[in-house]
Amino acid sequence: MRIGLLRSVDPAGVEDDVGRNVVLVVARDAEVRDVVQMLLQQVMGVPTAAAGNAKEALEKAQELKPAVVLVDILLPELDGLQVVRALKSNQATAAIPLIATTAIDGECWEAKKAGCADCIQVPFNIDSLARIVQKYLPGERERTTAA
Repeated sequence: MRIGLLRSVDPAGVEDDVGRNVVLVVARDAEVRDVVQMLLQQVMGVPTAAAGNAKEALEKAQELKPAVVLVDILLPELDGLQVVRALKSNQATAAIPLIATTAIDGECWEAKKAGCADCIQVPFNIDSLARIVQKYLPGERERTTAA
């Protein structure tokens, strides 16, 4: 199932501060990426970019400097925890909030230990996805830290 209404962000066309509002969706399954992007775009009005593996995720995070990265723990090649550690150890991406997605019990604890700000247990519903992502978007983080 391919969803034709997705508007992915092209890294080449992103200005320095535009990427700060983008959510990078990293998932091995193309249908999952499409559905999550559709939910973020249509329900929350948030621009998205996508990556299907660790290499692509690291490159896009470096290029876009997204507001949030949703990262699947079970990626091909490097796993999601290795991606998290790599992003957190890179000065250019260390401050980006990372949210793990996993279907494996106990992986949320491992993800937070690796550097994730939060974790979503799969399967998740639209409300929980929206609530967790919203919590880490720039305007929301500023309101939360000011309060």
